[in-house]
Amino acid sequence: MLNQSIEKTTPTEPEAANKRLNWTPPLDAYENDEGYLLFVDLPGVKKENLELSLERNQLTISANRSLHSNMKQKSNVEVLYQRTVRLPHPVHPDKHQAKFANGVLRLEFQKSSDHKPRQITVKAG
Repeated sequence: MLNQSIEKTTPTEPEAANKRLNWTPPLDAYENDEGYLLFVDLPGVKKENLELSLERNQLTISANRSLHSNMKQKSNVEVLYQRTVRLPHPVHPDKHQAKFANGVLRLEFQKSSDHKPRQITVKAG
């Protein structure tokens, strides 16, 4: 009975059985005087399917994964993750770290010294 119910609700058209889902992954961001720390949840993504780019102050995170059905119907679902974050201050182009473990991407960026607050000394005069 359950199998008949599933078969009735499972798409049979090839275009309906193969789907693409766009997903904006959740992100936690922290800032201090030195830089930024970000955590992005990307469950089920493999490291080789992850792409990061940083242009000016804009960080783009892209990833994908495939979900395959174990039922009689051959259905594939491709999940596309994409998130773009604008960092409020410029970051140093060579001082960053990216680590990926257990579906969580950890990113660290050091702020550029050009935009850090500076103390100005006032001279008598």
